[in-house]
Amino acid sequence: MIRPALALLLASAAPAAAQEASPFVTERGAATLLGSKMPTLAVVGPDGAALGDVSDTILGPDGRIRALVVGVGGVLGLGERPVAIRWEHLAVRETADGFEIVSALDRAALDAAPEYREREE
Repeated sequence: MIRPALALLLASAAPAAAQEASPFVTERGAATLLGSKMPTLAVVGPDGAALGDVSDTILGPDGRIRALVVGVGGVLGLGERPVAIRWEHLAVRETADGFEIVSALDRAALDAAPEYREREE
C-alpha cells in the first residue's frame, strides 16, 4: 500500500490538540517513521526496481519535506551522484521490513537528472 505521507514526515496532519489532549508524544504510532531512519531507506522506481538510497532530506522553512537527496548510479556507493527528487514525486510504501520510498520517476529519468549540489552558506 502506498501512503502519500506519514504523520511524522508531513506537517499537514491535524493539529496535535485536535488529535490528543496532551501536546507530547510518548510513543510513535505503527504507521510512522523516525526522521533519523530516512537515510537508511531504499528508493525504488514505479516498477519496483532499486534506484538508490536516501542520503539527505531537504526541509522548507515551514518544516515540510521539499525533496529527498538520493544517491544514484555507481556500484556499492562508488561513483554514485546525488539527485534531489521533489517530495510530490515520491510516496512512502510500507514493506514487510519497514518502509521504502517509491519514486514516480524511473531509472532513465534519474540518470538524466541534474546533479544536486549543496548550497554554500
